[in-house]
Amino acid sequence: MTTERIPLAGVIGSPIAHSKSPQLHHHWLRTYGLRGHYIPMDVSTDNLKSVLETLPKMGFVGGQYYCSTQGTRVGYGRSDYRSRDAYRGRRIR
Repeated sequence: MTTERIPLAGVIGSPIAHSKSPQLHHHWLRTYGLRGHYIPMDVSTDNLKSVLETLPKMGFVGGQYYCSTQGTRVGYGRSDYRSRDAYRGRRIR
């Protein structure tokens, strides 16, 4: 018996409850008949690295990180950098 995984994606940040991304993504998934779920995940920058390492093991295939604090350091693997978008309080994709 083969079990097909439903693709998962989401938006990460803290706070994140205000994000409209899940509703927008669910609309387009339904509109185009695509399988998948897009969920909000309230994750602090202190836990970001461990969460990012865990997501692929849980079936996540993509997502966004919303950084609401200016100058937040985003470090993961080789992409350890201070993003211009982080300084402006914008989303990092």
